[in-house]
Amino acid sequence: MSQLQKLPKLSEVMTPFPFSVDADSSIEDARQMMKAHGVHHLPVKIDGIIDSVISDRDIQFARAPGVKQADSELKVGDFCAVRAYCADLHDPLDLIIDAMLETHIGAVLVFREGEFAGILTQHDALKSFSDFLKQARGTPIEPESA
Repeated sequence: MSQLQKLPKLSEVMTPFPFSVDADSSIEDARQMMKAHGVHHLPVKIDGIIDSVISDRDIQFARAPGVKQADSELKVGDFCAVRAYCADLHDPLDLIIDAMLETHIGAVLVFREGEFAGILTQHDALKSFSDFLKQARGTPIEPESA
């Protein structure tokens, strides 16, 4: 690799999100939404503002054998992160990924001028790194299947 490759920007790596789930929604509703959209994290609206995130692991925990409530009674707000890690669309990608590593989080909510823009997940970061390495090696990058 004789030349420096273009470093990816957050806006190129994140997943834009046109949907979210309300904190008062049932765990089952969140699970169904994740399944329908093929995602493992959902932004959560608390009092109408996207302020948290719930993961498929949070949902698995909520549905664990020791939980005595029915899925329809379990609410997203009871199992989502208290407050999600948030970043600005123009923040350097490496600093965001460092923060994800240091805090052991799987997703970061991304905002542009205070408005929700999308989410960066571990999967997004790893896919971007893989594409970066393939580009450096001259290997074709195959589009991700849905």
